Amino acid sequence: MRAFSKKKYALSEGETSRKYIGALWPRIHRYLTPRKLLNAARVERESRTRAVRVRGKPYVLHLEPTNICSVRCPYCRTGAGDNELPNGMMSFASFKRIFDHLRDDLIMVRLDGAGEPFINKHISEMVSYCHYHGVATTMSTNLQSCDDHDLEEVVRAGLDYLICSIDGTTQEVYEKYRIKGSLEKCLLNLRSLADIKQRLGSSTPFTDWQFLIFDHSLHQVEEVKRMVVGSGADRLSLNDVRPETRKKIKELADAGVQVLGPGYREGTLEEILSADGLVPDTEFRNASPNARFEKIHRRDGETDSYFISNQAVEE
Repeated sequence: MRAFSKKKYALSEGETSRKYIGALWPRIHRYLTPRKLLNAARVERESRTRAVRVRGKPYVLHLEPTNICSVRCPYCRTGAGDNELPNGMMSFASFKRIFDHLRDDLIMVRLDGAGEPFINKHISEMVSYCHYHGVATTMSTNLQSCDDHDLEEVVRAGLDYLICSIDGTTQEVYEKYRIKGSLEKCLLNLRSLADIKQRLGSSTPFTDWQFLIFDHSLHQVEEVKRMVVGSGADRLSLNDVRPETRKKIKELADAGVQVLGPGYREGTLEEILSADGLVPDTEFRNASPNARFEKIHRRDGETDSYFISNQAVEE
């Protein structure tokens, strides 16, 4: 879901590097070195002091193995059909090239995004490579695109933390958000993962059952607290998305901001801007027919800044 006005368009990221690291505590010590600690401290200091010139390097790397998904969650850009990038799959060679550039300072790699990580058949290889080089790994899954073999591979690879997104205790409620998903398959895979860990004598990955609370699932909160016992999950995380999203979105809509998304104005951002007669203030052209890039425009006083990233998918 996106919100914008004719004068301003902003994006916010609710999760932070510190949240990722906190999720791995107290196992994170096995991945720490004096160099990594010094670098992390430098990054935090430079962030707090808003340093113009920075020496710190990223200590958390968030990579998207694929932007393909088997379910259609309406508030996800892939599920809503609002992903402007073509479907793609990160190759292990691309992953290795990025990781190797940063690995000496990395504490953790997160392997997920707008797609389902298990769809990328190199996912266990990526996890194993991180583990071998002393970097923690975490990822989020809907448990729809994996089987016992896939689950055993990531356990053996050394995956540290797995967020399992299951937002209902009945199929009827579950599929209102996880459209085309199967609650039964989620629960079977969650139980299978616990059995595999026990058989292999592994305490990881730590499995976190994430339950997003919507208006339609609020009445199932007490039931999911009972279901998680014996499910194979190590923890239940109840994330009430109503105050953080719907309340803010309603405030924006009430203030006259146009909101793009279910229940508001339908269509892509480009379609709506075009319908309102708003044209880009600058344009970039591809020199190669295979080149793909994204840009973000920010204005600070009299200064216009453009952040351009190459989005070419390496086969």
